[in-house]
Amino acid sequence: MDTLGKITESLPDTDEANTSSSSIRPTVCTSQRVSPTVRQRNFVTQTHDAALHFQILDLGRQYYIWVSAVGPKLGSLYLAIKTPADKTPAVASLMTMNAAGDEGPAMAQRLALKLGKPVVCSCNLPQNAPLLQAVAERRLMQELQAMEMEAAEHQHQQPGQEEQRERQRLGGDGGNGSLG
Repeated sequence: MDTLGKITESLPDTDEANTSSSSIRPTVCTSQRVSPTVRQRNFVTQTHDAALHFQILDLGRQYYIWVSAVGPKLGSLYLAIKTPADKTPAVASLMTMNAAGDEGPAMAQRLALKLGKPVVCSCNLPQNAPLLQAVAERRLMQELQAMEMEAAEHQHQQPGQEEQRERQRLGGDGGNGSLG
């Protein structure tokens, strides 16, 4: 406890820190406000070979994507993210189930490259079925583009409504500028 007291005593007062040119000034970070929304899509596409089950979670700054042709089973899980060091997104294995012939890393890379966001991907498709994998990826991109268009339309249709809801939640009067 004596050590902590000595450290606090050696710190400058607030007024001294503001007048000193050699003091450390705190950096204020500002970022764009992100609404905590999650958009989800679950759908099934029937092909000649199998029924493809999909789940897409748009988490705002990243996507979680699950594709399966063998029912409700989670396969290996991969994270693909673009880096400044390479044009090809880096891939990390988050959970490995059956890595032999797994299409998950390549699909996660392609989706991260196309979407420009990090992608967590679980691809549970049969091995040696490149046509089924291509159909799954094409269907995913169609659905993701539709989700992006819907999100853009939703933002343009209701400008300012989120701010009004936030004011009401905080106890304001709903928009005339006075507080609670």
